[in-house]
Amino acid sequence: MPSRSRSPWEPEPSRLSLPFCCCRSRPFRPDPFGARAGHDHHARRHLPTLFHQPQGKLQFVFQLGGSGSGDWHFYEYGATGWKYVGMLFSRLGSYAGKGRRCAYPNPFRYDRNGRLHVTWSWREDGTGLNGNHDLGYAYATAHTALTNAANSHSGGTIVRTGTLRAHADGMLGAGDVIVVDTATLQLSHGTSHDYLADDAILVADATASEDLAFTGTGTVGALSLNGGASFVAPGSWGALGSDAVNASARFAGTGLLRVLGGE
Repeated sequence: MPSRSRSPWEPEPSRLSLPFCCCRSRPFRPDPFGARAGHDHHARRHLPTLFHQPQGKLQFVFQLGGSGSGDWHFYEYGATGWKYVGMLFSRLGSYAGKGRRCAYPNPFRYDRNGRLHVTWSWREDGTGLNGNHDLGYAYATAHTALTNAANSHSGGTIVRTGTLRAHADGMLGAGDVIVVDTATLQLSHGTSHDYLADDAILVADATASEDLAFTGTGTVGALSLNGGASFVAPGSWGALGSDAVNASARFAGTGLLRVLGGE
């Protein structure tokens, strides 16, 4: 029988007694796959991990940096391709006199209620095991993104915990929006920045956060920053250092909210 060359992805016979196999492949670079979303320095990406959320969307995490000094980033695949969700772990911080580190997470898992769980350990350097320390655990209670399209509902929206990311114009429908306790409302990725209806009332508790992660101006009918006890004066509102006439530490981001009136 004539011999044939093995495909670069074809498993080689395993010498292990367990049902494992070893694979060999040609040197790999991501360039043949076209444009890459986000970070350009693919040579410094490590430990890529793919998994699915309960609704079936493909999610992707990877480490950017190196052993003992790396950040973890989170992407999600949707109708328009890969979309950056945010940073999961930062290399920055202070521990035992050091200001850089990296996390090494175990597999990410969703439970039956849609909560994402992860455990990890920290590593302070890349030269040995002495820099490894602590086992961490976290789960996301309500880090949610609505479908990236306008929403026709008019019953209002309440953000009770975690972060609600509204990432398209009209995503919060025609109703009012309430952000309670320490929850966060993030507005981003719109074109006209009409995330809420122009006549909607935005009520945020004194401990809640509003992230205006866009460049431009959105409009609301009225705004309260103390749970509805009172309403702010009309005009432009935004974060400290922004172009808003009324700047407040309650806001983050570069976007502005144009408040039409009080309640």
